[in-house]
Amino acid sequence: MTDDKIRGVLPYRLILLILMAAVLLYLAAICIVRTHDRLALRKRLDRIDAEIAVAEKENVELKARLDYVSSNDAAEAWARDNGWAREDEVLVVVLAPDSETEGRAQLQQADEGTSTSNRDAWWDLFFGER
Repeated sequence: MTDDKIRGVLPYRLILLILMAAVLLYLAAICIVRTHDRLALRKRLDRIDAEIAVAEKENVELKARLDYVSSNDAAEAWARDNGWAREDEVLVVVLAPDSETEGRAQLQQADEGTSTSNRDAWWDLFFGER
C-alpha cells in the first residue's frame, strides 16, 4: 500500500517540479531582458551626457564672445575696421592709383623729358639717348 501512495504522489511532484522550472526560466528571461534594457539606457545616458558637455563648452565660448562683443575693445576694433577714428586722431585713407592714371602720368613724364625736334628723336633712336 505504501507503493501505491508513493506512485500517486510522484506525478504531482513531477508536475510541480516542471511548473517551478518554468517559473524560474520565466524569471531568468525577465532578468536578462531588464539587464539588456538597462545597458541600452546607460549607453543613451552616456551619449546625452556627452552632448551636454559639448553644449556647456559651446555655452562658455558664447558667453566669452558676448563679453568681448559688449566691451569697448570690440567696438573700437569694429570702428577701425570700418574706417572710423577717435576724436583726437586724424584719419588718413590711402588710395591706390588707378592703372590708367598711373600709365598716363608715366607717359606725360616721358613726353616732358624727350626732345621736341624730329632730328633729336632720330638721333636718340640711332645713337641712344644723350
